[in-house]
Amino acid sequence: MQKFVLEQQLQAQDFNYKTFHQNLAEKLDHQEINSLNVLGRDFFKLIDHIVSEIFTTRAGDCFLLELSLQEYLWELQIFTNQFIRREASSILKLRHFSEKCLIQFQNEDFYDSFMKKVYEEYTNHFFTQDSNNAYLV
Repeated sequence: MQKFVLEQQLQAQDFNYKTFHQNLAEKLDHQEINSLNVLGRDFFKLIDHIVSEIFTTRAGDCFLLELSLQEYLWELQIFTNQFIRREASSILKLRHFSEKCLIQFQNEDFYDSFMKKVYEEYTNHFFTQDSNNAYLV
């Protein structure tokens, strides 16, 4: 049933899959967007690539998280942005890290290993923390 509802929402004209840059452009002013361009195109490509992979394979999670598809997409983009920034270890290394990852994604073993880490972090971020916190109340 959930899969059918999800397919209907994805096909609906009111859902518009937006890139991270497009979503940011709607939420930030022009000057803030321009300042983000220093991060480079590869940074945004990397985020969009990872988000697309997660969204394609885990879109049904939006029901568990009680989010609309658009909200889920935005949350994935924010999560992925944070993940990439942590992995790069420094804002100064972010541009190079993003470029290197996109190149290394051509290596299937690297890609699988990287995405395994992404999915582990995804689970921790969206599910484990909340469920642990619920038991503490």
